[in-house]
Amino acid sequence: MTACFIEGYFKPVRKSAYRDSGISIRKIKPLKAFDGSLQEFIAATLKAKKPDNTVKKIGTLSAAVVKDLSKRKIKPATEAIYINDKKILRAGRDAKATKGKSVAPERLHEIEGVLKTPLAIVRDKRTDDVIYIYAGNYDNNRLIKIVVDVDYNVGGNSVSLAKSVGLVDKGSLADSRFYEILYGTLQ
Repeated sequence: MTACFIEGYFKPVRKSAYRDSGISIRKIKPLKAFDGSLQEFIAATLKAKKPDNTVKKIGTLSAAVVKDLSKRKIKPATEAIYINDKKILRAGRDAKATKGKSVAPERLHEIEGVLKTPLAIVRDKRTDDVIYIYAGNYDNNRLIKIVVDVDYNVGGNSVSLAKSVGLVDKGSLADSRFYEILYGTLQ
């Protein structure tokens, strides 16, 4: 087993897992944990304007979600949900903003609340991502969504990572061919 990235944060990964995936052990970049609040992390990231592999814990997969995923043979890399600086910078990028799908930078600190009290938890059948949905007082047709990849590779580190934060129309998650509601409702 390889020693892990931030002591006590991430599980050890077998060296053969890297060999099988084509990732060289030398390419693993250690993740830096941010100790302050999410608001401080967002401010520091937006000020730096360049990601440096820093992560912040923003929540935890509930036992019920982990159990539900395990029934489907999906094993989360970590029960803790992290967000990295690159995703914070990506959340407010111009491409999302012009489509009206970005969460305003001053409201990004709300994502911890979304994970604690979601309106619904949805599984994307195509990718096995877990999507947390929250009514964020934007308007009647749009909801805040956080897409959590439960086995995301960040520089050779496997974590449960919020890979996208944005706004979504209520109707776009109603297609049962692509989405399965695990908990809650989209009404």
